[in-house]
Amino acid sequence: MSPRSERTRTVRWKWVWVGAFAVVALIVGSLVLIRPDSPEPPTPSPTVPSPSEEPVVVEDSVSLTVPNTIDLPAKAVPVESGKKYLFTIDIKTEKPSGSPGDAMYFGFSLNCTGPEPKTARGVGGTQNLVSGEPVELSNQFLLAAEETGDRRCKVALSSPNESAAAAGTTVDAEVTWTAKPVDEAVSVPSEDRLPVVIQPGERRATFRYVMPLPADSREVLRVMSTLRVTTCTIVNGSREGGQTLCPESQTDERGSSFDIDLRADLLDEDGNLCDSLDLIRDATHVDQTTHHAVRSLNKVQTLPEEPCGDRVQFVLAVDNQGPAPLLVHGTSSTFIAVLADE
Repeated sequence: MSPRSERTRTVRWKWVWVGAFAVVALIVGSLVLIRPDSPEPPTPSPTVPSPSEEPVVVEDSVSLTVPNTIDLPAKAVPVESGKKYLFTIDIKTEKPSGSPGDAMYFGFSLNCTGPEPKTARGVGGTQNLVSGEPVELSNQFLLAAEETGDRRCKVALSSPNESAAAAGTTVDAEVTWTAKPVDEAVSVPSEDRLPVVIQPGERRATFRYVMPLPADSREVLRVMSTLRVTTCTIVNGSREGGQTLCPESQTDERGSSFDIDLRADLLDEDGNLCDSLDLIRDATHVDQTTHHAVRSLNKVQTLPEEPCGDRVQFVLAVDNQGPAPLLVHGTSSTFIAVLADE
């Protein structure tokens, strides 16, 4: 065989081996491509907190011009069946000095709706804002969730009277509302004692509630209450439940001076008073310009380590010095007691 033929055969065998290698590589590569992907390590699911673990805090800044009603953006609040949630609303605002009118009507509300109409809850209040006087308005309500899911909550502010002397006035408001879980809390129905017209020189209990004393001395009681009042300087604005409650014959343009007293009475096993704690005494006056007002109390009280009784009775009373009668409304007047860690 010639050297040329030998070289030719050697080259051919080299190409055969190259081709075979290429085929094998192609087959292996194909097998790799068509093989099902290896399962990736599972990504840990994020821990979704229970609705009862996460408080909701919403803050808004808004301007309201008379006449108008505005709805702030709604917020979904997740709740869990069987849990209780404390909702609060606080508003800081002021009618500017020199703005039209001596005062302007200001209404506010926080309303939450659920999957069924019966699950709707809300609270609000009204007050006439006097020019140049900053005010802070607050209220609260307790929601006992019967179903797990979201509650859609929103705040509304209003001053709708087109013919008001304050027409054209613009007020800025800082609005904060919260929703948080509470383990032990009670809300006392306002209809038990309200509405009521308190005559000059008269003292009336607006809320009264008895609850067992907590066994753990590390716990404290927080009492939150709001009274929506109208002084009987005129008849207008005193309607509730379809009735006008300020007697026209008793109206007095000088308004009402009154004290709001919150007291905690300790009761023994027979129900007898064995000790009393004066928690709050708030003196205030509502004149003809203000007319409507919201008065709120918030008290945190540590109970005696060795109380004389086994129950505590909360009494919220109003002492009206007059000269005008004072109407305490049932609508939007609230009283809530919350048991919390110290």
